[in-house]
Amino acid sequence: MVSVWVVILMLFLIIPVLMMISSTFKYYFRIYSYLAYLMLLATVLIPWCLVMSGGRSINNMRYVRAVMRQVKYVYGLKMEVEGEENFQVEGPYVVISNHQSSIDMMGLMEVLPDRCVQIAKKELMYAGPVGMILYLVGVIFINRKRTTDAKNALDEAVQTILKDQVVQRLALSPLSKRFSRSILGWSTFCVESACPPRGQGMSKDMQVRVWVFPEGTRNHGGDLLPFKKGAFHLAVQAQVPIIPVVYSSYYSFYSKKEKRFSTGNIKIRILPKIDTQGLSTDDIPELLEKSYSVMKEAFWEISGHLKNANTNNAAACST
Repeated sequence: MVSVWVVILMLFLIIPVLMMISSTFKYYFRIYSYLAYLMLLATVLIPWCLVMSGGRSINNMRYVRAVMRQVKYVYGLKMEVEGEENFQVEGPYVVISNHQSSIDMMGLMEVLPDRCVQIAKKELMYAGPVGMILYLVGVIFINRKRTTDAKNALDEAVQTILKDQVVQRLALSPLSKRFSRSILGWSTFCVESACPPRGQGMSKDMQVRVWVFPEGTRNHGGDLLPFKKGAFHLAVQAQVPIIPVVYSSYYSFYSKKEKRFSTGNIKIRILPKIDTQGLSTDDIPELLEKSYSVMKEAFWEISGHLKNANTNNAAACST
């Protein structure tokens, strides 16, 4: 028993020293402790969500968001948010953002609107407690290797948004309903809502929004990857606006290739909505290009002096 405490004491003494003298050790320690911390938080949140919501529900994200917003303090990250007023949009919408690393989760939780579900790769559903909590908060999982499956998942998201729009227009008498839809045959997407009294519109807590990473994968290259069309098909089919969200470059404090992960600042800019009313599938290429252009411009603006450093290191950091 004494030897165990000696080992623990030695670790407490050695780890701080190694973190000071080795940036590589510091990188791996912070990354793996971050992932372990997420697993621990997910394990705690699973029974809480089951008790509070009875299972898979979009409302569970409120509990997860409240807990996850504290993680940034543990890792010394400061979030600077611009344009939060641009989320003050009536009705459903599609959010698109750039995707650099797993630490995007901290930035996402900082600005995530109420009743907003994310679209994520299917592999995350099998990530232990984290996969379970993603399932419980209503994340829509897609198989990126099977185009038809991904399209079916997006179609489900469209139908969910359209259903909310119909309820809002009809302003039905009070009732509570739960509806579920099969998504790709392995999960169920449940949305709980209460319809407003006749003559009243739908409250902000009854609207479904969808968050998509249009690059389709993490990008460590210091720029934006070309966008895929899925998010834009979703917005056009549902005839809802797109709200771009841009995270600044992490290069000043994080680099996978260079094995760096220290404290730092993340700037998040929420851009004005891009309307899709009246657009058809023929307009998607132009809509995609417009969204990409405004997001890339914002990315370089909020990344500031990092532009040259990122450009010079893009090839090295792309793995």
